[in-house]
Amino acid sequence: MTDRALLLPRPEPVLQYYGKWPFWRFMGMQEPSSVVFSMGNLFMLLWSVVSMNAWVWSAVFHTRDMPTTEKLDYFSAALVFITALHSLVTRFFLIGRPYRFNLTLGLTHNLLWLFYSLPSRLTIVRRFPPNPFFPSTSNSRDVEANSAVPRSYRPPCASKAAIGVGLMMCAMSLELLDFPPIGRILDAHALWHAATVPIGEMWYNFLIEDALDEGWGLDGRKRRIEKSIG
Repeated sequence: MTDRALLLPRPEPVLQYYGKWPFWRFMGMQEPSSVVFSMGNLFMLLWSVVSMNAWVWSAVFHTRDMPTTEKLDYFSAALVFITALHSLVTRFFLIGRPYRFNLTLGLTHNLLWLFYSLPSRLTIVRRFPPNPFFPSTSNSRDVEANSAVPRSYRPPCASKAAIGVGLMMCAMSLELLDFPPIGRILDAHALWHAATVPIGEMWYNFLIEDALDEGWGLDGRKRRIEKSIG
C-alpha cells in the first residue's frame, strides 16, 4: 500500500498504521535499524543482567511486532527503570546499610508492586503512543536524579554525570520528534536506540565511579562534616 502511494505521479505522504511507520523488511526483521541498534546496546551492557534482558526483547520486538513481543519489550524496559529507581533511592538515603534492612525491604516491596501493576495498565490502555510515556519519563528522572551531588561534596565524576544527562536529554528528544523512516529504514526511534549505545557506556562508567567514590562511605561523610565545621 505504501509502495503504491509513493509511486503515484504525485506521491502521497507516508502514513502510520496503528501508530507505527511502515519499514522495508530485511531478513524477516520488521524494523531492521532498531534491531541492529538494540543489539548494539546489548553488547555495551553485557555486565548488566536486567539491561541485557531489556535489549534482547527490544531486538525481538523490532524483529516482529506482535502483542506478546510488545509486552515483553515494554515490561523489560520498565524493569530497567524500576531497578534504576531502586538504586537511586538507595544511593540518596543510604538504606542499603544493615541497620536499615526494613527500609530496604519496604522499598523493594513497593517497587515490585509497581512493576506487577504494569501489565493491567498495558492491557487497558492499548493505544501505542501513550504507553512509552512511563518509561520515557522514568528514564529522564532517573538520569537527572542520579547526577545530583550534595553541596558539601563534589565527586570527581560529577562533570561526567552532567555530560551524560545533557546527551541523554538530547537523545530522548528523538522520541518526540517523530518523522517517516528515511529510505523506509531509519526512523527517529531507531536513532534513539543508536544514540544510547555510546551514552549507555558513559553512564555506566559514571555509576561505577560514583559507587566506588569514598564520599558515599562513612569515612567520607565524616570528613565532609569535619570540613564544614572547620
